[in-house]
This record gives sequence, C-alpha cells and structure tokens, in this order.
Amino acid sequence: MSPSGYSDASRSISRASSVYFQNSNSSSSARNPLSQSSSSSVFAQHISTSTIESRSAHTPSVASYGATSSRAPTSRPSTRPSTASGRRSRAASASSILGLSDSQSVVCAVSEARGVTPSVGVAFVNVSHGEVVLSQICDNQSYVKTIHKIQMACPSRIIFMASACPPARPSTLYSLIDDLIPEAQIEAFDRSAWSEMAGLEYISTLAFVNDIEPVKVALSGKFYATSSLAAVRAASDYALTYAHVYQVMKYVEGHFNIRFSPHSLRVRYQPSEDTMMIDISAIQSLEIMQNSRTTKSKDCLFGLLNHTATPMGSRMLRSNMLQPPTREDSFISPRHDALAELTTNEEMFREIRKSLKLFHDVEKLLTKLIILPATTDVGFVEEQISQVLMVKSFLESVSGLHKALRPAQSTLLSKVRDLCSPEITIPILGRIRRTIEADVTYMKSPLDLRNQRTFAVKSGINGMLDVARQTYKELTEEVHQHVDELNEACGVAAKLKFDNGRKYWLRIKAADIDDENIPTVLINMVRKKNDVECQTLSLVKLNLRLSDTYNEVVIRSDQVIQDLMVELRREAPHLFRVCESVALVDMISSFAQLATTRDYVRPEITGTLALKAARHPILDKACN
Repeated sequence: MSPSGYSDASRSISRASSVYFQNSNSSSSARNPLSQSSSSSVFAQHISTSTIESRSAHTPSVASYGATSSRAPTSRPSTRPSTASGRRSRAASASSILGLSDSQSVVCAVSEARGVTPSVGVAFVNVSHGEVVLSQICDNQSYVKTIHKIQMACPSRIIFMASACPPARPSTLYSLIDDLIPEAQIEAFDRSAWSEMAGLEYISTLAFVNDIEPVKVALSGKFYATSSLAAVRAASDYALTYAHVYQVMKYVEGHFNIRFSPHSLRVRYQPSEDTMMIDISAIQSLEIMQNSRTTKSKDCLFGLLNHTATPMGSRMLRSNMLQPPTREDSFISPRHDALAELTTNEEMFREIRKSLKLFHDVEKLLTKLIILPATTDVGFVEEQISQVLMVKSFLESVSGLHKALRPAQSTLLSKVRDLCSPEITIPILGRIRRTIEADVTYMKSPLDLRNQRTFAVKSGINGMLDVARQTYKELTEEVHQHVDELNEACGVAAKLKFDNGRKYWLRIKAADIDDENIPTVLINMVRKKNDVECQTLSLVKLNLRLSDTYNEVVIRSDQVIQDLMVELRREAPHLFRVCESVALVDMISSFAQLATTRDYVRPEITGTLALKAARHPILDKACN
C-alpha cells in the first residue's frame, strides 16, 4: 500500500475520537474530518444493617496527628498498601482474613464504661465511601461482640482514650484489640478530646438533614458511641456516643486533611442486636468469603452468590454476608418477595440486569464529590470535571433502571423504583445540563477524556473560555496536519497516538523504516516489538503549546465547575439514596441469577429447622 494510503487511514483513525472539534471555516471543514459537525437508605426497612464492609483498608503515609495526643502513637508496621505520597496503592483490591475486597480507609474510635457488664461505644468513619456508623454494645468481660464488630469493619487505625493505653495500665479491651487485630495502628488521645457537645455538633452539621433527628433519637442514652465519633475527627451513657463522633471526625480531618460538605455525610446508628454474629474462624473454615486453598478462587460462598454488576452491589452483598440481618419482617421477607418476583418475571429481570451494566462505582464517586477541596490546582479541577461528567452519566443511567422496574409489584422493588423516579433525578440532571453540554460524557481513554473536559462547559458562559477552546482546536489541527506532512515527506505510515505522559506521539511499523536511512526528523525513538514509537521536535513543541492551552481551558472552567459542585453537594442525600437503591437491586438480582440457574427454592421461616433434599452449594456447583 502506498504511503499516502496509510496517511489517510491514520488520519481517520486518529481523529475518530475528536468529535468535539468544529470549525466555522468552510474550506477547513471540507478538508478535515475533525471539522465534521457534532452536537455541541432510606427504605421503610433499611437496606443494610452494615455498610462498613469487612475488608482491608489502605493506611496513608501521613504525619501523626499529635495535637491532642498525650503520647507517641502505639503503632505497628502496617501491611496495607501505601505510597510515599499517602495516595492509595494502584492495587484495586486488598486481601485479608475475610477474603479479597476493595482497598479503603476506615478509622475507628473506641471507648468503654468499666463495670460488671461493660458498655462499649464504637464509631467507624469510612473515608473511602463517605459513611459514619455508630454503635454501642453491651458486652461481657471478654468483649466478644466488640472485637467481632471491629474485625468486620477492618479499620486501618483505632483510637483509644490515653488512660486505656500504655504507659498507663492498658485496659483489657486495649490488650485484646492489640493482640487480635494486629494489622490496625492504635493511637491514643487525652480524654479532653472526647467531647460530647462537639460530637453532637458534628452530627447536626454533617448528617443528612432528614437523618439528624432520627440519629439523635437512636443515640439517646449512648454517650460512648457519640464521643467516639468526635475522636475520629483530630461519662454518662448519653455522652459516650457523641464523644466518639467528635474524636473520630477530628482525627479524620487532621490525618487525612479533608473536610466534608455540610449535610452530605451518611451517619447512622447501627444496633448490634439485629444482625447475626459469625465468628471469624467459622467464616474461614466454612469458606464463606474465601477459598481456603486458593485465595483468588471463586469456589466459596461469596464467589457463588456474587453475580453483581456494580461495585456497590458487590460491597452490599459482602456486608450482608459478614453480618446477616436477622429481622424477618424488615429484612428477610421483603427481600424474599422481591427475589420471587424477579425469578418469575423474566423480562423485568433481563431489563434490570441490562440497565445495571451502565453504572460506575457511584459510591466512591459521591464520596469524592462531598469532600471540600483543600487545593484548586489544575489537576484537582480536572478531577472535578470528571466527577461532574460521571454524576451526569449516573443520573442518565438511573432512568433506564426506573423504566425496567415499572412492572414491579413487591414492596421492596416498588420503593427502589420510587427512589429512582424522574421526579428525583431529572431536576439534578437539569442543573448539570444548564452548565454542561448534553452530548459530553465521561470517557476512559486519555485523549477522549481530555477532549471531553475541554468542551464540557457550554459555549457562551465564559468568553475567554471559548477563545481558549478555539485555540485548542486550531493547535490540534496543526498536530494532524504535521503528521500528514511527515507521512508524505518520509514515505511512512505513522499513526498518531496519545497518552498522559508523552501527550501526542507516533507509532510506525518497524518494517517501514530503513535502519540505515532513518529520517533525521524522528526523535525519542523506542523499539516495541514490530513497531517504533517516536516523536518529532515540531510535535513536542505542539504538545507543549497544547498543554498550556488545555491548562488555561481548565482554569477558565474552574469557577463554573465550582458553582455546579456546590449545587450537587446539596443533592448528596438524594444521590446517596439512589446509589444505595441501585446496590440493593443489584444484590437481589444477583440472587435471582443464582436461584434461576441452580433451581434454588424459597425457604419457609418457622420455629423449626428442617432440611429436605438439601445440598452443599459449593460441592453442588463443582459436581455439576
């Protein structure tokens, strides 16, 4: 094939992703494909008794938050993945005694009232998923319930009052946690840091507006849980719970250097009485979460049940397996009714599964959304534009799920359908579309994502932004024109590529280049199998000019995006509830997938335990 033939193919392929480039110049439009026109948890029954799942959490490399600490932190070398900058490891999952799970950061504060029957307050802040769980446990002298609760949450850091830790005489609870949860780092703070009133203020400031009073009612008479939440941020029974709230939030703000937007945090009180307590050794020996021989094998109960299509659904399934809900009227029967409907209505089941495939990890996305920015550099603004585009994609996908749930008759699926109704999602989506182009969406490839960010904000909102984007389009045209001229002059078929490191670069078939007569214009040449990757000096210069122009576009977009982010943060309660609804439907549909393919039947819940024609689920799968 002639070099010119390669050139035409290269141009059409490399420009296929640049759909937002338009040029009013008709002659340019006729020549260039780039100028082609383009259109510029709250259910009646709570959906989960524990959304702090048991998984390994990342421990950032941060300086010790010692302002309120009376001693150096009692810490052990962490086995969790970390980087020098404190950012999360590239690993998408972490392994623990409870199996593979998402890496996440969970901080726990613990305090106790000593007596014959000790009362223990615990507060967990899941920094990765924007959630606070409070609990107060009436335990025994061996603290079985408390240890189990903490093990299920898998915190990376645990905070105690200084009086319960060395150099003072360590309490029994401290000694047990230090021995049984060695992967967590323990730190101590003075009792003055465990403030009941400050914890109450945090709940009033950060919790969803409609959840503030229910949480306060649930925490009445539970001082230890509230004081612990206060601890994570930097003793009568009523004060302990609020003091936990204050301490845990203070610690998070100090160590992670983050602040949450007002009324955007999921705060819930979780009683320990409504869930089944499964011992860690039983979870391991029964291979509930992980195969005992091969950790990555799906030959375990979780692997058998997990047919979820979203990360949120998988996390909810994991949480419900580690701490199964026990209330028949609020949890078990409604879920059985929904499962029965999905297994009998095949068309609705297929439509639900199809709609679930369009969702990203919305739970982590919304957590990033509600964190107030500490800096406003170009990289941060880029990330915020991506977040807005992902929220837009999420809301557009919800309409498909709502449509799929229209035939639903069961109570649970009907409530999910109501929470996903257009009356909730369309107003939020309308606010986004007033600022963001309707046909802009989140993309994964680096070049597509950069172009989407560049043309995300509607034209006409900021005049200087429009000028910068016009310059960006013209420079991109120059890049493609340069490649065309290079192919013609050197007789090669260079393909234009892009990545975040080198920006634009060229790929040429090694067979098209004569080793003894390499074009002098090519620089930075690297041989990769049958291809040669390289650049030219002109291409490097154009990359620099494009980067400067792109940065200016992002900076010009900053104020518009910040205003939109403020509006979206106000909608965080609705967005999180929709997210939890999607996760619940995903988990139920996963059960329906298994029940249909394995011919499982609905159990009858009575006062007698009897099994008829029962079979081991893992062995049954392996044998058949």
